[in-house]
Amino acid sequence: MTTGFLQRLFGRENAQPAATEPATEPDPELFARTLERAAYYRFTPRRTPVPQDVSQYGYGWESFVQDPLPQLLQLEDFDGYLFDKVFDWDAEFVEDDDSYPTRLEELARAAGTWDQVSDVFCELDNDAGTGIFRYRVGGWHREAEFDLDGDWADPNLAMDMQIDVCPDDHVIVWHEDTVIFWLPTHLADEFEQEIRSAPLGQRDL
Repeated sequence: MTTGFLQRLFGRENAQPAATEPATEPDPELFARTLERAAYYRFTPRRTPVPQDVSQYGYGWESFVQDPLPQLLQLEDFDGYLFDKVFDWDAEFVEDDDSYPTRLEELARAAGTWDQVSDVFCELDNDAGTGIFRYRVGGWHREAEFDLDGDWADPNLAMDMQIDVCPDDHVIVWHEDTVIFWLPTHLADEFEQEIRSAPLGQRDL
């Protein structure tokens, strides 16, 4: 799947213009409403987020008011993401035999399915320029042979990994090419429409 395709598929052409006056002060009401939306979509925080997290761990309030729900869900502190079922994908991670297993674990822990992963094996042959990666998630067995491309992950294998760790009765919603959200199937379309519509701070709920 190419970047151009993802940009067309998940582009922000329907987004509203940015606010004319930057918001630099915390907006507790907007933050509380956004937390309610996150709970509605079944995202669970590992601790109670507070408005100060936006300034300390996010991109600030000026950015938050333009894209509140995705930015809330992407907040992370020194212990990792504040919410489950969220992952910010970076394709440049391949260094050695541990790279793919480590990324698989990170994905599965974020998705909440790490306890279903087993039989993980990876071997990269830098001389031949190829690699093999196999694992199980629940009853599903994945075995992939792929070409090496520097530190870039194989795009097909990357997509398979993201889908394989998806919890039961969930689907993936991608945001801005790199951010992965795992949503309950019955809420995915609504969530995707919401994060591509008018900013939460500029419309009534």
